[in-house]
Amino acid sequence: MKNFTIKTSVFVLLVTMLGFGCSEYSAKKQVNEAEEILQHNVQEAKSIFYMLPSPIETASLMQKAGAEYDASILNPVLNVNKYELASTKALNLGVYGSDLSYASVFDQTQEVIFYLSSCKKLADGLGLTNAFDAATMVRIEENINDKDSLLHLISDSYWMVDAYLEENERSNLSALIISGGWVEGLYIATRLALTNPTQELVDRVAEQKLSLTHLLAIINTYKGDHGDVNDVYTELLEIQTIFDKIELTKETVETSTNLETGITTIGGATRMTLSNAVLEEISTKIESIRNRYIQ
Repeated sequence: MKNFTIKTSVFVLLVTMLGFGCSEYSAKKQVNEAEEILQHNVQEAKSIFYMLPSPIETASLMQKAGAEYDASILNPVLNVNKYELASTKALNLGVYGSDLSYASVFDQTQEVIFYLSSCKKLADGLGLTNAFDAATMVRIEENINDKDSLLHLISDSYWMVDAYLEENERSNLSALIISGGWVEGLYIATRLALTNPTQELVDRVAEQKLSLTHLLAIINTYKGDHGDVNDVYTELLEIQTIFDKIELTKETVETSTNLETGITTIGGATRMTLSNAVLEEISTKIESIRNRYIQ
């Protein structure tokens, strides 16, 4: 996430130059309090990030829900040559990451090789050569038929991307990568849910209502500093408006008492009901956003 050293230094400079009538002790106290607040915000943003499902988790959930592999819904690998701006490279590194995860989960070896190559090209274009360096590519090729090991290596590569961008104060690109991955994951899920409308697949789409809230909290951290991030934030808000149409119903509350401890536990859950009309609306909107990213 953001490195706040520069902002803290500016704050110190302003306190010194403007002379608010505070004592040196008071000024230092204000700086320390500002640093504590900023560090708290950093930790909060990180905790939100970990709440998001990874592309691999999303693909795995779709497979468990009975979805079948459909290569036609993925971003064609030849599109990789069209992306020239850093922002479009970042968005599509996220998009291709979801496509790569989807192909990996469904054991599509040849597709994995193609999408891995596209991810490497975009990562190299962003100066992220360590994420998909020669050693990593060799390890991936050696484990191409071992799904568990392959997914682990892919996941590690994307964590290296995030760590590098954070260390080099380019976290706005990390936010775009995450957004691109989330949008592509939802796009794939809606396409599969419409063609094979099992309750499990529809539920997977509905559950993204919560992950979108977490994603918006991350993007909100950067939307004032970068125009591309602002655009993504606005589009995600439009998706959230549609997700808000999902009906929430509380299931029957049950209580149980442990006779040994005397502790009573109250249980219950909130169920999300996604109608066909709202599913189609989400699908149409996410397709529009996704097509803008990959064009």
